[in-house]
Amino acid sequence: MKMNRIKDTTEKISMRLEKFGVPRILQAILLIGLIQGMIFTFIVPPWWHNDEPTHFEYAWLLANRPELAQTAEVDEPMRRELAMSMFQHGYYDFYRLPPKFKSDKPVYIGASQASDPPLYYWLISLPLRLLKNTSYEIQNYAGRLISVLIFLATLYVVWKAMGELSGDGHPLQWLTTIFIALLPGLTDTMTSISNDAGAVLVFSIFLWIGISTLNHGLTWKRLVGLFVILMTGYFTKNTTIPAFPLTFFLIVFVIFKNRSRWLPIAITGGVIVLAVLFSIRWGDAAFWYRVSYQSQPTRVNTDKAPFGEYAFRVEPGEYIGQFLSTPQVRPFRNKTITIGAWMWADQPVTAIAPQITSYTANVLTFNSEPKIVELTEIPIFVSYTTFIQNDTVKAWLTVNPASTTVYYDGIVLIPQEFTAGEPAFPNGDTLSGSWNGIKFENKARNNSAENGWFWLNPQVSKLVFKISNLFGGLNIFMASIQDPQGAGWYYTSAAQTLFNTFWSNPARAKVFLLGGNLTYDLLRAFTAVGLLGLIPFSWKRRKTLRGDLIVFAGFALTMVWGITFVRGATELLKGVPLTPWARYAFPVILPTAFLICAGWFEILQWVENRFHLTHMQSTSLFLTSLVGVDLLTIISILDFFYWKDQQAYVALFAITLIAVFTGINSAREKLKA
Repeated sequence: MKMNRIKDTTEKISMRLEKFGVPRILQAILLIGLIQGMIFTFIVPPWWHNDEPTHFEYAWLLANRPELAQTAEVDEPMRRELAMSMFQHGYYDFYRLPPKFKSDKPVYIGASQASDPPLYYWLISLPLRLLKNTSYEIQNYAGRLISVLIFLATLYVVWKAMGELSGDGHPLQWLTTIFIALLPGLTDTMTSISNDAGAVLVFSIFLWIGISTLNHGLTWKRLVGLFVILMTGYFTKNTTIPAFPLTFFLIVFVIFKNRSRWLPIAITGGVIVLAVLFSIRWGDAAFWYRVSYQSQPTRVNTDKAPFGEYAFRVEPGEYIGQFLSTPQVRPFRNKTITIGAWMWADQPVTAIAPQITSYTANVLTFNSEPKIVELTEIPIFVSYTTFIQNDTVKAWLTVNPASTTVYYDGIVLIPQEFTAGEPAFPNGDTLSGSWNGIKFENKARNNSAENGWFWLNPQVSKLVFKISNLFGGLNIFMASIQDPQGAGWYYTSAAQTLFNTFWSNPARAKVFLLGGNLTYDLLRAFTAVGLLGLIPFSWKRRKTLRGDLIVFAGFALTMVWGITFVRGATELLKGVPLTPWARYAFPVILPTAFLICAGWFEILQWVENRFHLTHMQSTSLFLTSLVGVDLLTIISILDFFYWKDQQAYVALFAITLIAVFTGINSAREKLKA
């Protein structure tokens, strides 16, 4: 009897939801999302999400000490109690030093979020106001559950947006939505206390409104909706900022909708070209990064140059430098090296010779002692020696400024010790020569500034710095993308981290899927097949594809993923630069998932024809693959935090996957009926 009552009640609720525009398949997806969210909420220990302690602290202050939240101060007793909870749950296990509870200084719990927009934290603070007398662990779970609700709202928004994009009832509508519901990387973010969850929902709503506007035109209702969602994003997180320029492109397409289909695309392209032409210039010294707003190029054509036609120009208060990656610093390890250059100035001045900063595997920093030199308008050679540690992993060679413009030429960086004399370059090649009869190779690249590359308009750099407050900012990024030898290691690391955290690398990227590299290689293949499937998918629909939707979604993808990919490149001067995680790009999870699912939709149709499968069987295989990744993630989390019997997990995984495949087929038959 109880089972019948539950069944009847469930049926009534389902029918009522249908009347409110929530079809049964969406109800099933929302239920899957809820179950998924609840599992991840409670299976990952407290504080084990990205910056979760400081996100929680901000929300807690809004609930309990709002005056401190406004001034970015801390409640030290609360922070110590929170740090103790973090310590008990193993948060500091991956730190070299445990928190100093006996110190008079505030306990370190992570990067402060006090400067972030407050909207998301205000929302998280609501349940915390009711749970003031409970443990921080319980409050943590309560905050996570608010994020779960945001997750469910995101799934609903994705469903509605996909209805606009592919048409209501099209298989891609539910395929894309369930893909997002089952994506472990996204779930890990959407079940944490993090304003990333709020940014995903806000930007998804923006995309929904944008697609709807392109389909049906700009009404007052949609215009108000755009304004509200832009302001909501502004007060949620800066990862939603791309919505502002996207709105401009959206309005251009709406205005010229009834004219030539290529006109808005041409206008958009023209704006981009003009922006690039205004922002980018040519003539800086190649392989030397400017950390400045120097108005002139860092290389200058001068007759005083001892070598070639060019020399380095460093204006007062500015400086430039060159990266040495791990392969480049290997010859220097555990050696006394020589650094030198020909130097002169516009007028007599006291200056500092080029310096080197080296970084070890233990994140220790070593700076060479400054070599003081008196300069005149006549070039002189200056050199000195310094020791490089054996475990150095990278270095930064700096060309220093003075109180007047200083010029450098023939910079030398030699993995040998020379204490007297000066180098000779018989053939005019400054990359190799002899010193006191001893041959050497100069490891400083473009050491005479003969080669140039692109640099940013200083006005653009200043504007970006005011917005982002990033040290070095876009100047560092602009140089890094032209320097694969010096900075390529960062982009390789960024690509791998983005891929892993997109699919599944939960708990602060500390939990890797069982199977290691093989598992991630299989996911790379799965992703590649899906993206390759876009080629026949697009070709078959080439006559019906709409340029406005492609440009709008394409710009959203390119901007958000692009900014995410280079996010840490603006901080390469730091000892440990930020490695971007997919959570920064999840605001465009809708078009990202659509691309993968659209490709696989085409592949599945080929599989049906090739192997004589039904549509239900082929899509069940696809869904089982998604569930498999999800199950493997859950098992990997269990293995990392709780139980360590991997053989038992493999058997459990196989049995569960078979059951899931059978269950999916059965459930789809019932939903179809």
